Amino acid sequence: MFQALHRSVGVISKPMRGSPPSPFPLPPKGGRGFGLFGRRAAHSLPLVLALLLPSLALAQEDFFAGKSMTMLCPSGAGAGYDFYARILAKHLPRFIPGNPQMVVRNMPGGGGVTMSNHLYNLAPKDGTTIAVMDQTVLLNEFLQEGINYKTANFTWIGRLAPALGLVMLYHTAPIHSLAEMKDQEIIFASSGKGSQTYMIPTLMRTLLGYKTRVVMGYEGAAQIYLAMERGEVQARTGTIEALLAGHPDWVETGKIRILAELSLEPQPSLPGLPMLTQLARNPDDRAVLDFIASFTALGFPYAAPPGIPPERARILRRAFDRAVASPELIAEMKRSSMTVGPATGEAMQELTARYSQLSPELLARTKRALEW
Repeated sequence: MFQALHRSVGVISKPMRGSPPSPFPLPPKGGRGFGLFGRRAAHSLPLVLALLLPSLALAQEDFFAGKSMTMLCPSGAGAGYDFYARILAKHLPRFIPGNPQMVVRNMPGGGGVTMSNHLYNLAPKDGTTIAVMDQTVLLNEFLQEGINYKTANFTWIGRLAPALGLVMLYHTAPIHSLAEMKDQEIIFASSGKGSQTYMIPTLMRTLLGYKTRVVMGYEGAAQIYLAMERGEVQARTGTIEALLAGHPDWVETGKIRILAELSLEPQPSLPGLPMLTQLARNPDDRAVLDFIASFTALGFPYAAPPGIPPERARILRRAFDRAVASPELIAEMKRSSMTVGPATGEAMQELTARYSQLSPELLARTKRALEW
């Protein structure tokens, strides 16, 4: 089972169609409207563009030379997000013109909300700051208080891997199966209400009837696993990547048992594992669970602030595409037993825009189920 957990492969989506509008005005019908220069200016415009645009593109590429870039991370050191921040910070600069340096800055808090607010409002909008985003960044926009961003307005750079929400039980817990949780209360650890580590066990109780209790305040996976070892908590929800980043041997040795998954569709790598979405007792509850499960489509994505120059966004996206396809990054991911399932920045931009369309009725039901 341990080896099967790493076989899922994401889909590389095609870039969005279309191109940005031209910054140069076109003449009205009849060829007039270019002031004193008239039609001659219109006829010379292609030549001007041919001479100017390569220089503009070269200037954008030169921008990164000698720069120090920042990779923000929504968790503390040692967590799954920290792994994804550091592996891209290591490989991405090789594919950015000018080969800038990149440092990782951990910014835990609020289940990723602290970092997302910072990236959106305070980080430089020049392309020198990017972040590995919390998987629940979109959910938090609709469900959390203190949100000062619009998910669809971030400049999405790409996704390195999809995600899968797992219900993981420590071996000292007094139960051995999901069914036993109907009668025995299990304590789950969480980093905060904005995290899936709060959302999933809470919905298991309010919608599915399991006896779960959530203890919040842990700053990432490393603290959660330490709390398990100390006996403070008995379970957590999260991705297999987060587990492998800190304790790659826990599945094989039986220290962790995986009881269920939260995803939009069954995963071939986990045959026979109960799907929480399929345990819903009515269509309204299923809709709430499906909405929360949408974080698995975002997976481990990267974004920059809104409003960075379009040409720099293009440079970062194409550098990302090359980095995640490089043999060096793939080999390092394989050595760490991590999955690779990339998607382009354009695909992530389209996905976040689509999932941002949420009905008021579903939003109200979701908030009630999460007890917000």
